[in-house]
Amino acid sequence: MVLILIAQFWVALFPIGGKPDPSTFFQAYLTVPVMIVFYILYFAIFREFKLLKRAEEIDITTDRRQFDIDLLEQEIAEEKALFASKPFYYRFYRLWC
Repeated sequence: MVLILIAQFWVALFPIGGKPDPSTFFQAYLTVPVMIVFYILYFAIFREFKLLKRAEEIDITTDRRQFDIDLLEQEIAEEKALFASKPFYYRFYRLWC
């Protein structure tokens, strides 16, 4: 977040292709109050004031979907066969629309 704020400050202070102007600075740097509000809302909802989480605290297995590769390949082949069996005008329409 700090790097984003620094980069945003630099771009707001020295805009690309433009001259430094106080009104454009405040328009471009409006990101800072928005980020602060979102961070405060996050803290209010989740009650944790951490910037980083440890790897042990991150759950990557809950709600993970398991795929059967053979079944998935079979379904894709069936969809391709169904698409190939359709008339030309239908395939042309589905290709472009």
